[in-house]
This record gives sequence, structure tokens and C-alpha cells, in this order.
Amino acid sequence: MNRPCPHSDLLNPYMDGELPEEKRRFVEDHLESCLACADEFQNLRKLRDLLMDCEEVSVSPDFDRLFWKKVDAFEEKKLKNAFRRWLGKNWRLGFAPVFATAVLLIGTTFVKDTRTMMGRETMFFDQMELFQDFDVVNNLDLLEDVSGDGDLEGL
Repeated sequence: MNRPCPHSDLLNPYMDGELPEEKRRFVEDHLESCLACADEFQNLRKLRDLLMDCEEVSVSPDFDRLFWKKVDAFEEKKLKNAFRRWLGKNWRLGFAPVFATAVLLIGTTFVKDTRTMMGRETMFFDQMELFQDFDVVNNLDLLEDVSGDGDLEGL
């Protein structure tokens, strides 16, 4: 809100008696010459008078606890209703994260099993090669007998 006069911020402290003597006299002189500040000052006085005429309200000792309990209950109810409204309109979106999580878990398990299977197959083929080498070493006696004199150069 734009203030029409740069001195209008002195009106509240003036009304409350918080200004030093020099500024108080300045505001009094200013109110006689500035219609906007005079009008605003009259409105502030009316507001102060209305507030002074109000009855003092007394509250119970546990007012703050009961107040915040009601606020929490209201906020909880509001949150539940908002979620239900959102889920009612967008129930497919509610299942999207569940579906995405399931796909990720199944995909991760499948990739892990595939890697393990590939590792097992590789180990099996390596062992096959070792087994073939073992077969040659194991049958070395036969090969020596075939050559006749134990010399393998003839093979």
C-alpha cells in the first residue's frame, strides 16, 4: 500500500507517546498542514478507542493445548480428505510407483541371476578345458606306450 506522506510512519509512535519532544512538536505542526496524515491520525484514534472499549477476554489455563489439538485434528482431516480426493481422481497414478518398483525389483533380480548364470557357464567351460587337459595328462602313460620308447616326438 502506498503511503501518501513520508511522515505518516510517525503517527503511531506519536499517538503512543513514544516520540521525543522535538519530533512530537514536528508531528503536531505537520498534522495541521497535511490533510492525509490528519485523516489517517483520526482513523488511528478511532481504532484505538474501539479497542479500548472491548472487554478483556479471559481464557482457560489449558486453552493453548486445546487450541493446538483442534488445529492438528483439522489439519489431519484436511490432509486425509485431500489425499482421498487426489486418489479418487488419479487412482492410476497411485499405482504407478508400485508398478515401477515391482518392475525395478524384478529387473534387478533377473539381471543378477543372468550374471550369476553367465559366471557359472564360464566356470563350467573353464573346468571342461581343465578336464580335457587332465584327460591328456592322465592318459600320458598310454601315449608313451603308443610311441614305444617313451618319446613323444613321434606324435
